[in-house]
Amino acid sequence: MISVPGTDVIYTVSTMVLSTGARVRCVWLGVQLEDTMRHTTLASSQASTGDDSLAPANNKSASSRPHSMSLASQCGDEQVAGEYSKHYVTLKQIGKGAYGCVKMAYRRSDRLLAVAKFILKEKVGAQFWVDAPDGRRVPLELSLLLTLHHPNIVSVLDAFENERYFQMVMEKHGAGMDLFEFIERRPRLDEPLLSYIFRQIGQAVEYLHSLNILHRDIKDENVIIDNKFHVKLIDFGSATFMSPGTLFSTFYGTTEYCSPEVLAGNKYAGPELEMWSMGITLYVLTFFVNPFSDIEDTIQGPLVFPHPVSEELEQLLRWMLCKEAAGRCSVPQLMAHVWLRQRVPLQHYRFRDVVDCERSAGGPLGESAARAGEGQGEDVGAGEGLGEGEGPARARHSAPPAPAPALDPASDNYSSGDMLEASSKPASEAALTDLSSDATGHAACDIDCDCGRDHPDHLACHPDHDHDHDHDHSWDECEQDSFS
Repeated sequence: MISVPGTDVIYTVSTMVLSTGARVRCVWLGVQLEDTMRHTTLASSQASTGDDSLAPANNKSASSRPHSMSLASQCGDEQVAGEYSKHYVTLKQIGKGAYGCVKMAYRRSDRLLAVAKFILKEKVGAQFWVDAPDGRRVPLELSLLLTLHHPNIVSVLDAFENERYFQMVMEKHGAGMDLFEFIERRPRLDEPLLSYIFRQIGQAVEYLHSLNILHRDIKDENVIIDNKFHVKLIDFGSATFMSPGTLFSTFYGTTEYCSPEVLAGNKYAGPELEMWSMGITLYVLTFFVNPFSDIEDTIQGPLVFPHPVSEELEQLLRWMLCKEAAGRCSVPQLMAHVWLRQRVPLQHYRFRDVVDCERSAGGPLGESAARAGEGQGEDVGAGEGLGEGEGPARARHSAPPAPAPALDPASDNYSSGDMLEASSKPASEAALTDLSSDATGHAACDIDCDCGRDHPDHLACHPDHDHDHDHDHSWDECEQDSFS
């Protein structure tokens, strides 16, 4: 059984044998009652499932995911009540999911722009609560993000709660563009730049696994990118702890990124599922299409390459997307792979040369040509720093079909099992940070602004100020378009 993020719909895929002897695949659909809902992830921390891209909430393109109406009447003033409103001013809603919504905000003390995620307490399932050091019960997602510190994972600046909501304030990273939006704009990526972007995702996952943490929803929509090609992993609403011998029976992510063995109803340890999801992400970044068209294609269909790539990249993709979980590469093997460790001359890349922010270029948001910050002026080789220290997926075409092998007669059913996980690591093993702690610093400021380059993410920057800076405004316009 699979829970569809952002909805109350569950489904099971089975094989039935008709009286004629013919075998058919059947999909059984159902609706979970609210009091039995166990899936608790807000479909996006900043840009994720449901109708919660950092695109304007009222300006969705045909490629957007289905609208989630579950919070239509809940994303109001009640969310900002309490201590949060003493420190932050909420500007506008930029996304929503089944269990909360996301809004732009700024900090009163210094007018720093940030992103606030509001999590409805009543929607957080029992297995997603942990004990904070002060004795309070908090969502696992919040406790993790307050604990994690990595340049490729979104940072939490502040956290508050009122009677009904947790209020999590996160850094604003660049223009808030996720990799789905990035890919929709048909970036002109060569393999070195592609490896640089993907290496950062690998580093984030490597860090998480070193702490025995599974993200469980790695996909292009949960990675945001700035104009220096610096990426960060977001949305930890599906995250959990893993331990040797522990198997999970519920999949909380997106079916397009789910591995064959889990779609077939098998329990999973975690890293093998994560590697498959990363493989799908790399494939989509490379070819701009999904490799498989549906569940059956994922389980039995061949891996097709729409156009030639280097031998090293093809070998890596086949390794990551091996149908047999035991044959898939591990995270250490991934990070040691020659394709991922190639040197990248970042000074040769400018965002405006790679991505076009015009709507006509294939992106659903931008209205002007993209302006990029200049590349970081040095080569980045293997092991060097990569930056300074955030339901159903949005529609995308699949790779051209190839002749599929005959159905395996022994494969009669595939269901993801009961909705409860087999077990989970005790929450006490997480090093939790006190929710009352202050922000550790300003969000990274990577985008030029007309009224000063020191703190471009501060609200003191207004487009109507008259300044003499001689620079292309197109990236600023792209940023404004992403949040307008």
